[in-house]
Amino acid sequence: MKHGWGGGRVGIPLWVMTTLAVGCGPAAAQAPVAPESHAHLVAGRDSARRMLAENQPGLAAAQTEQIWRELQHTNEKDPRLAASVYEIWGDSELVQGHYPEARAKYQAALGELEQGRLGQGLDAAYCMLRIAETWVDQFKNDEAVPDLDRSVALIRAQRGAPHPRACGLAQAAYLYDRAERKEQALALANEVWAQLTPGGEMDDRAIFQVYFVMGSTAQAHRDFPRAMTSFQTALAATTRHERRLAAEELEVLASMAAVEHELVHLDPEISIDQRRVALASSLPDRDWKFADIVLDLADRYRDINDDARALELITSYHAVERTLDGVSSQIEERAPPAGAWLPPKDMAPLSKTSVVPPAKLKNAARVVEEMRAGFRACFQAELGRNRNAGGNVRLTLIIDRDGRVRYVRARTLSFERPLVDCLLQRAAQGQFNEPEGGLAVIAVPVTFVKQ
Repeated sequence: MKHGWGGGRVGIPLWVMTTLAVGCGPAAAQAPVAPESHAHLVAGRDSARRMLAENQPGLAAAQTEQIWRELQHTNEKDPRLAASVYEIWGDSELVQGHYPEARAKYQAALGELEQGRLGQGLDAAYCMLRIAETWVDQFKNDEAVPDLDRSVALIRAQRGAPHPRACGLAQAAYLYDRAERKEQALALANEVWAQLTPGGEMDDRAIFQVYFVMGSTAQAHRDFPRAMTSFQTALAATTRHERRLAAEELEVLASMAAVEHELVHLDPEISIDQRRVALASSLPDRDWKFADIVLDLADRYRDINDDARALELITSYHAVERTLDGVSSQIEERAPPAGAWLPPKDMAPLSKTSVVPPAKLKNAARVVEEMRAGFRACFQAELGRNRNAGGNVRLTLIIDRDGRVRYVRARTLSFERPLVDCLLQRAAQGQFNEPEGGLAVIAVPVTFVKQ
């Protein structure tokens, strides 16, 4: 998140499965033609994939578990089919924030491929990338790196598949970047960019990943002109496919807006945020990111003293933004205006040098996991008020130097204040390890689905 709320993502659930679950790997293209006895299993697997695409991860997980049970009793073994079932099952767990469960499914998929003597192919490499992604999503970057290294070595060994190799290395570069291994990410991006041809969806997704890495690296070095050039190339790659790469388009637009904010170019930043709102509004699935997009634009309107326009935007999307001070436990209607978070008087101001990466908060994943029971209790209480309740909330936590939750912000378009305030109070009870070197800022996307 920009505007002083930096940091990565942790917790319940995550959007990033769009990067790898629909990546440019060979799994879909090389799936064998199933024997007639397997036709119903293939149809069931495809049905689970559609459920997942329609934001029904619980149903998808149940469907893949049923298919898995049937696979145990078939006489004809099909390792690619079994692996693909495990991968969809893993994706269903990942989107619900069940990282150990997702990782176990991906590892089972890898095991199926190895038993079928396919453990040295590209399908196996893509399983390793998925496993690495689960570690990155938990800010366990050190655990992710060995799987990334193994996947890259395996992809390089595929001499007869130059196009899938380039796409796989692009995905690895993107994950290295998210794992804060920017040198490795940039080296891979520089290696493969010339091997990609604009126009095809697989290539353009890889082009997005490569140029996003280049832009992210330049942005980290405050080389904003080069960052914008790279982001514009990434953006062009995402806009050639009738919004099939909309998630990637939204991500690069957010980075471009952040650069314009650094340069204090309010008008271009507002134009980019307006484009983000328009794009997100057109998508069928409005998750926690959409609340951020709407409220970011409202903040920019306030920056130019257009409070009426900000209020109109918030009202039209039923946006709710609430904050809790971890010391006073006071809850306020929204974060302070003017973009950046304004800390309480007894805290030093947030600056780029005082905020450490979330990976420096060693027990972040465990503490957030412990919050889940409290979050469920909040949702159960909400169901008592509204039996049709469901949707997304994004929590952003600032962790003080002693490990206390100093400040929490919630943003949502799905819920009213009682549930939001309950989540704020539960999140404020977390006790983290002392961040290494300063304050830490983490974001916790939460999705509630009535089962």
